[in-house]
Formats: sequence, C-alpha cells, structure tokens
Amino acid sequence: MRSRTAPTLLAAAALATTGGTASKLREEARAAEEALGSTRGTSAQSVEGATFVKPAEYTELGDSCWEITYRFANEPEAKEEKDAKTDNPPRKFYGGKLQLQFKDDGYTDIISLGDTDSGGSNAATFQKVWGWDLETSEQDSLDYILFSADITLPPPISTSERFYFQARVDKEGKDKNTISLQDGSVTVKRDVGSPGGGWWGIFRGADGILAQFREVGGFRCKPVAKPES
Repeated sequence: MRSRTAPTLLAAAALATTGGTASKLREEARAAEEALGSTRGTSAQSVEGATFVKPAEYTELGDSCWEITYRFANEPEAKEEKDAKTDNPPRKFYGGKLQLQFKDDGYTDIISLGDTDSGGSNAATFQKVWGWDLETSEQDSLDYILFSADITLPPPISTSERFYFQARVDKEGKDKNTISLQDGSVTVKRDVGSPGGGWWGIFRGADGILAQFREVGGFRCKPVAKPES
C-alpha cells in the first residue's frame, strides 16, 4: 500500500464536487444497489444447527476485496446553458456491480463483473482497473482511496474512456480499526475554456490544454470475502 500526505490534483478536483449534485448521484448509486440486490461476500458459520453468515471485515486496504455498486453518466451535468451544446453526445447513465481486490503491491484486480441495470449490449464494460493509491487530503485531513478504470460504453455513445474513482476511508468498529469506504464519486477529465476566477481543480495538461475533473456519478462499497486460491 502506498500513502502520500500531499493530495494529487485528482483528489483536490474530486473533493471540489460537493453539494446537491454529489448527494443526488450517491442516492442514485444507493438506489441502483437496492435494485440489483445485495451480494455481500460472507463466510458461513454454524451454531447449534443454525447457519448464519459473517460479513467480511478488513483492517488494511492492502489485499482487501470489495463489491462496488456504481452509477455514472458518460458526461457531467451541464453547469450552465452554454455548456449544453447541441453537438455534445447524449447523456446516458450506466449502473451495475463488480468486485475488486486492492492488492498489497498497489495493483487492482477485477474479481468478478456482476449484474448491470442496463443489461447485455447496453451495459458499460470495465476493460481494465488501474492501480490504487491512498492519499490524505490537505483540505479535510481525511484519507481517500483513488483508482481509475478504462471503460467501454456501448452505442449510441460508442467510446472507451478512463473514469476516476475516489472514496473516503473511514475506521469503524469498537476499536476503530475496521475499514469502510464511503461517499464514492466518479469523475472524468474534460477540457474547458479559459476560466474566470474561483474555478478550483483546473489544470494545464502537457499539451497546454486547460482541463478539469468533473463528477459524473457515485458508487458504494461493501467488503467481500477474498476469493479462494
């Protein structure tokens, strides 16, 4: 597991997307999770003939496994009327589940691709999930996990793009040593025109083009049992 005290621009930009839009997207992710049903990874135990399941728990992010319930759009919501250009692609939402393992060496493995609320050829396809990182934000001094994924979107969008995922890392339980991942957000990088004052999270890329990370969705996380070797 890698940790740095200075947040990357991705972390700062994603943290800047707060308020009604972020809350609405998280509620949509929660609704998607309820619609798809719960598939929490568990281990079974038997007590006096009765069988019950024990939820998976982790004290470290390295080598932990999680079920991700996501809902995101291909494009961010237009901030102003001038952003809603007629030549922009239609805004479509995609939802579903997948299970990931954040490995000790900083890589991320896809354990399984679960149900989607789009179904079949209308579903978003996770081609690759890149390595994860843990960062402490300078804005709120809280820890966040960051990772990205290359995702192919079906027609009529018909594109492959990198989406960026971030969630807050909390400590829970009696001894405050059980990890949970909260308030997940999904962002994409979009070029912007010359901004006025007060735009936070805008940067200049290597090609000199101004860009900004814009929120397009949210996700929820549940710990699941590690796959059997």
